[in-house]
This record gives sequence, C-alpha cells and structure tokens, in this order.
Amino acid sequence: MQRRNFLKLSTTSALSFGLGAKFASGQEATSPESLYAKFVPKDKGLAADWLKSLVTRDHPLDASINYSKADTDLEVIGMTTGGIGCGTVYLSGDGQLWVWDIFNQHHEGVVPNSDTTIPKGLGSIQTHRNLRERDGSNFISPPRASEHRNGVDARFALKHGDITLPLDGSGWDEVTFTGRWPIGTVDYASSKTPLKVRLEAFSPFIPLDLKSSSMPLTVLDYTIENPSAEDHELSVTGHLNNPAGQFSKRQADRITEDFSGSGVAGIFHALRGTQDDLDAGSMALVAVDAEGYSVHPAKNLVDVAITVPAGQQRTVRFAIAWHFPNLNPKHLPKGAKRHYIQDFPDARAVVRHFVGKSEHLALMTRTWVETWNDSTLPQWLLDRTILTSNTLQTQNCLIFDDDRFWAWEGIGCCPGTCGHVWQYSQGHARLFPEIERNIRERTDYKLALNSDGSIDFRGTNNDKSAIDAQCAYVLRTLRDHQLSDDPDYLARVWEPTKRAIRYLIEFDKSDPRGGLDGLLDGEQHNTLDAEWFGKVHVLCSMYIASLRAAEELATDMEDAAIAEEVREIYDMGSRNIAKLFNGEFYEQIEDPAHIKAIGVGKGCYIDQVMGQFWANQVGLGRLYSADDQKLALRSLWKYNFVPEYGVFRQGFKEGRHYATTGDSGLLMCTWPNGGLRDDFKKHWQYAYFNEFMTGFEYEAAAHMVAEGDDDLVQHGLAITRAIHDRYSAGRGRNPYNEIECSDHYARAGASYAVFLAVGGFEFDQSKGRLAFNPVIQKDKFRTAFTTSEAWGTYEQKDGKATISITYGKLVLNELSLGMFGDKTPSLSLNGKAAKLGELTLVEGDVLIAS
Repeated sequence: MQRRNFLKLSTTSALSFGLGAKFASGQEATSPESLYAKFVPKDKGLAADWLKSLVTRDHPLDASINYSKADTDLEVIGMTTGGIGCGTVYLSGDGQLWVWDIFNQHHEGVVPNSDTTIPKGLGSIQTHRNLRERDGSNFISPPRASEHRNGVDARFALKHGDITLPLDGSGWDEVTFTGRWPIGTVDYASSKTPLKVRLEAFSPFIPLDLKSSSMPLTVLDYTIENPSAEDHELSVTGHLNNPAGQFSKRQADRITEDFSGSGVAGIFHALRGTQDDLDAGSMALVAVDAEGYSVHPAKNLVDVAITVPAGQQRTVRFAIAWHFPNLNPKHLPKGAKRHYIQDFPDARAVVRHFVGKSEHLALMTRTWVETWNDSTLPQWLLDRTILTSNTLQTQNCLIFDDDRFWAWEGIGCCPGTCGHVWQYSQGHARLFPEIERNIRERTDYKLALNSDGSIDFRGTNNDKSAIDAQCAYVLRTLRDHQLSDDPDYLARVWEPTKRAIRYLIEFDKSDPRGGLDGLLDGEQHNTLDAEWFGKVHVLCSMYIASLRAAEELATDMEDAAIAEEVREIYDMGSRNIAKLFNGEFYEQIEDPAHIKAIGVGKGCYIDQVMGQFWANQVGLGRLYSADDQKLALRSLWKYNFVPEYGVFRQGFKEGRHYATTGDSGLLMCTWPNGGLRDDFKKHWQYAYFNEFMTGFEYEAAAHMVAEGDDDLVQHGLAITRAIHDRYSAGRGRNPYNEIECSDHYARAGASYAVFLAVGGFEFDQSKGRLAFNPVIQKDKFRTAFTTSEAWGTYEQKDGKATISITYGKLVLNELSLGMFGDKTPSLSLNGKAAKLGELTLVEGDVLIAS
C-alpha cells in the first residue's frame, strides 16, 4: 500500500501533538482558542524530502496516479470514460467498465450509498445514523467496480490457445493502472501466456472542441504485444448485454441485432418502438476496422481473431455507444432530452459517426494527453490539477437538446448550475470556454436575471440571489470575454452585465451604517448556505474585484461613464477594506443588529481574500494591500493547516466526512485569537468550519502560489498535495472523485487555478495578450497551455522561451515573459524574424523569444 511520507510525527494518536490522555478523553475543560492551539500545530512537521517532491519531477515521492494489483485495490479506482454531458461511466484500475449511470435515474452520489456508518468517535453535521452521499459516504466507504454495474454487463477477454483470460484483475498475475485523464491505461501480464496486453480507454476529449468531446461513447484499445520468438494466434472477445428497459420493466420489448458492415462488427441492443421511459434507448458494442471477426447476437458476443507476429504487436479497437435521451424531469425542464438526440437517432448512429472520424478523434485525444504531460512539473501536480474537470464527464453535468448547459453542484445534489459553487471552477472554463459563455447567455443573463439586476444563483431552480455569485457573474463575464473567439460576445452580454454590477452598487449604497463606501454590508446570502450580516471580508473582496472587472469591460465597450463610476467606487473599497484587517488576517465586522446570525466574526476564514484569487484569474493586478494579503495567507497556513485531521476531529466533532485519520488539509475557519461565539454553534452551518473542502482549499492554495514568495508557493503546493494524498487509491480512495456535498463536486475544478498560478499564465484574446512567469523551475520550465482557439506548449531554458502550437491558432499582439524582466526579447517564427502585432501562429508553428 502507498503510504504518506511527509509527516515527521506519527499520525495515529493525539499524543503525537503532546496531548495528554486526560485531554484526549475530554476530561480537561479548555477554551476554543486553546483547542485550536493544540489541535492545529504551528510546526506542521513536513519532511524535507516530501517538500522537495512538491516541485521535482520523477522524485521518489512524486505520487503520480500509478497503481498495481500487488499493492492497491484497483476496484476503487473510477476514472471517467464517457463523453461530456452523457452520464457516468467509470474505468476501474483493472480495466472494468462500471457505474453506467446513463439511464437517467435520479440519485445522490456517483452510486447510491446511504448505508455507511459515521466513523467511530466522530460527530456529523446532523444527527443521522448513517452518512448520506452529500456527507461523504462514498469517501468513507468508496464503491467498488464489481459491485456497481447498474445492470450493464460489459466485459472483455483474451483467448489464447486453450486458455481464456478475463481482461480484469482476476485473470492476470500482474495488473497495473496508469491514469492520465482522460486516458486510462491498464497493463496485464501472466505466467499463463507469453503475451502482454495494454488497454487504453477513453472517450474522445479535445480541448476547445466540445462537440467532439461530448459523444456517448467509450473507446477501448487493446494492444497485444508478443515478445516471444514465435507467431501467436489469438482472439479478443467483447460481451455486452441488453440493459435497455430494465428499470421500466420492459424487458419483453428488447431487441438484439447483428450490427456489422462499413468498418464495424458488433451487436446492437434496443427497445422496440418509441417509448418515453427513462431507460428507453439503445446500446452498441462494436469492433472497429476488424477483419477476422465473428458476431454472436444470441450470446451478446463479438470475437476478433488476429495473429501477432514474433516481436510485434497488434491493436484491437472496441467501442461501446449508448443512447438514452429521455431525461428525468425531477429538477429539470419538462420534456428536456439529452443533447445527443440532435445528432444521433440511436447508438448505431453514434458508432457510425465515430468510425468515420476515429483516427482523428483518437489521435487528438492522445495528442492532448501527451501535450499536458510533457512537462517539467511533477506528475502528481499535473494529475491533480486537471482531473477535477472530469465532473463534466459525469451525471453532474447535462447538455439539453436545445444546447443549454445545466449542472448539479455534486451528482444529484443541489440543482441549477449554482453560481456560488461553479464560480470557483477554472478547469472547465479554460478547456471548453463555450460552456461558460453558454451559462451566461442561456441562463444567468436570460432565465435567471431579475428586473433589479439580481441573478437567481440556481437559475430556474430557485428565486434567490447570492452576493458571492452576483460578484462572480461579472468576473466570469470578463473571463468569458478574454477567452471568447466570438468578437460579438461582449456586446451581446454588456447590458445584463451592467445590470448585474448596478445591483451590487445599489446594495452598497443601501448600507445602513455608512452608505456607499466600496464595501458591502447587510443581509448577504453566500456559498455557506446562510445569510451573513455586516462587512464580510470575502464578499467585500469579491465586490472590489467585480468593480475592477466591470471597469475593464466598460473600457472595452467604450462606456466611459460606467468605467469612471466603478473605478471611483473601487478606489474607495480598496482603501476601506483595510478596516477589516487585524494585523494578521481579515475579520468580519459583524452587524450588532444581527448578532445571533451565523458568520465568522474574528475567525481566520479560508476565502477571506478571494477577490484577489479572481483578479489573478483575469489579469486585474493587485486589488489592495499586498502586504496585508500575504500576511492573511500566511495566517491561513499557520492557523488552518492541519497535518492530522483525525486528531483535530477529537476536539471538533461536528462536520461532514471528507477526510479522516491520516489526512491533512486546510480548515475552513478557525478562531485562534478567540471570538468563536456560542451563537455560531447554534446554526447547523457551523459544522462546515471544521471540514476540508477541496474547492476552497485550491482557491487559497492557488492564491498562495500566485504570490510567488518562496514560502507561500511551498504552502500552496503543500495544500494541493495534501488533497492529492487524501484521494490516493493507496489509501483506499478513488483518486478521481473529489467530494463535497456529493460526488465529483464542481467547486473542486478550482484545482486548475493552481496549475495556472505555477506557470504565471495569463491570456486575453481581446487584446491578443499572452503571458508566462513561472514561480518554480525558472531555469528549465515546460508546460501545456490553452487559449481561446489554441493549445500547445511553453518552454523556457538556456535563456530562450519557446511557444509551440499543437492545435488551433493564436493571434499575438502582446507577449509578456517574466524570464526577460523589463527587456524586450527578439522573436523568430519558424526560424524567421518576427514582430508582434497581428502575429498569427497556427498548428505546427514555433515561436522563439531570446
């Protein structure tokens, strides 16, 4: 089993931190601030070699997602391998396909799991006998592949001579899994055969090409290697039952047919006629471009016979497609169907479309994976910062047949593409910018926009606004503008954007304790599911950031009046927020008229400077005091980073279960200097403050890294790595499922911001501006990047910087490279001298700065 190596001290007992037996048993009374001092040590006990692994590729402790049958339960691994908005299909670590949440059932969690008991000695957010999916049941008791197939029996085997070896963990002596999402690789070896098998499983995934990345299809490439001196004849078989109609009890209406010809050999399963049942639809299993094949519909089998010459290898490609378009109406628009019904009448059509483009789709998917991973960054960081975007490939996200994007917060929990949750996520917005533009134009600025400019944060699923979401709509619009390949986008959304910022300004003016001052005050609903009152650091910070974003947008729209107005208010806010700083961190100035309301008061809160996090995402520069912000970030590390969560929860039992003994992370809020009032504890939301929630942790970590100071960079990467270790399959967890109020939680997409911060990356399509300023590995640095229309690789070494375009095109007017400081480098494009200003790079182009 993989074990955590970074703690100098034991993680098995409260005695690790010098806590006596009387204290551990609860016999010693103490104040909350004393409890924090004991349970949150200032010395985090991080080992030097673990700290080195944070920034060193191929370090012995570089914990990439690589596991073997010998030391890991491969069945807990679940890597998403279906198209965006097409349901959930997992690949296990031993090559099984499971979950198969494609039949439009409604439930919380990647699989239903409400039978998990609360870990011994720990409380919970509420008094439930068992944990719900939103409470972390699938973290405490992760589902396993062989137990959760949802009625779908998809399996494969190798037939060689007189032996048949199932292509899963049961048939082979050695099985290893390598996860480079969106491609999962499983290697098989056995003493029963000289042959070796490699499976590569994926659904087509091409950043910036949403259409190609949202097909209801999984591809399985089995490569058989023959290292012996003799040729070997063998076959690879695929099996798929007919699951259609199983939940509506329409098994009698099932049909199964031979589906062969035009480059495919396979079977097609469906229901007769046209039904409205949620599980009415079809599936197909095919071998692609196979020659020696046989199809056995009665046995649900496809068999592909091949000969592998000595010392060579051959690949057999299978594909499984599905088509169940009738969405569950609970929480969704009546009559809505899945997007793929627009292009495909059934699973056969999905297969035909794929086969016609299979080489291109597979090549570009592999090219993206190679581009992302061909980096000097440690593999653990590359793995963790992108894989959270896999929520797009789960039942958490839908694309309706009218092309509107819609999502839960976590699978089956909290509907309506929640504005105050999805605003944290950066990965989906960078990989597929059109998703965010879709949310603005189809939901936020249309269905959810009220006459006063407020925006219902769950779209059509509620009629309430939230201040953090409201601020974020303006910031997200700026990001949309910077990542838009549509020159008319901003003009279309400018009027609703102005109404959104106007609502915030009027809210500021209505402050009963001072009027317009650039800070918000009053009743403020926010992402912790409560109304907070007074001047709240995080919300004021977000407001200040939204004002600056509005100024940028107004300037681009040549709306001088708005630009001047928001600038004046921003200037007030950037000065006045200093009133919330206590010398170490920012506090909430509470409203004495609402003293019993929940809030954080004098607590050290994880999101206290979140406006700067957002400013970093969209290149707004410093919003207010750098010194105070950095002190606040260092206080978060000092007071909120817990190296042993099991010990902490001995003293603070309330909270859900997204971590347990042996886990480390950044707490939501602590009160190291006192101020934790009993009034706070009377609210059920108080329990949130004792939890690790990855999206919040990534937000703080990304900000730390972006500051560039050595200690803050290390702290930010340590927080990110602690999450990565927390979700290690070596600890019995699914590395691909980050949980907060249900599975594959959207907020976790903030991990991508850590990746952006490491490279000091900025991009603005509207200005043709590209920037890199790495905070680590400055002498030799290489990383992938995406823009609005292109992706490729940036590298700096030996005094030169290289930008290579692998996909799309990039128009450059401004290039800022931190390695050159204030100097202007000379440029060459494909070996010829070049100058900025309408400089266009296309696929294959290489720009060198020196």
